Amino acid sequence: MNFIRKCRKALETLVYIANKDHRQYWIFKTIYFADKEHLKRYGRQIFEDNYRAMKQGPVPSLAYDIVKNVRGDGWFVFNNPSPKTALSVPDRYTILPLREPDVQLLSQTDIECLDYAYNQIKDLSFQQLKDLSHDGAYKAVDQDEEMTIESIINTLENSDEVMDYRGGD
Repeated sequence: MNFIRKCRKALETLVYIANKDHRQYWIFKTIYFADKEHLKRYGRQIFEDNYRAMKQGPVPSLAYDIVKNVRGDGWFVFNNPSPKTALSVPDRYTILPLREPDVQLLSQTDIECLDYAYNQIKDLSFQQLKDLSHDGAYKAVDQDEEMTIESIINTLENSDEVMDYRGGD
């Protein structure tokens, strides 16, 4: 996936989830669990984001860079379209959509896994969600380090099949 398409898909993923829930923590964790579900079912991530093992759990790097751009405290510049026309980030805990998502950039399987993940976590408390996201992939690296796709795949019950499908990644 080329970088511009990846950025646009990440932005639309954020907008899609923000239309369901404004809590930043739940939005980022929805992306993480949706990626895991998409890997389990289809052998690929939604927009190929990398994850960092931050203090409160895995954080999708590109999605977080987009949010920081909207907040005005990030270095990442992406203007096709500008994230500031799609999202508002009034504080460090909230992401508000400014429009509906362009679902043409999301596949049906992307939407299926995003909805599945969100429905699994939407009613969890912060602590429950934190505990759930501190899985083997998170624990495999030190805080603030990048989590490997292999370690994420290894948390899946069909990890061997997914690794074979992906060519051993």
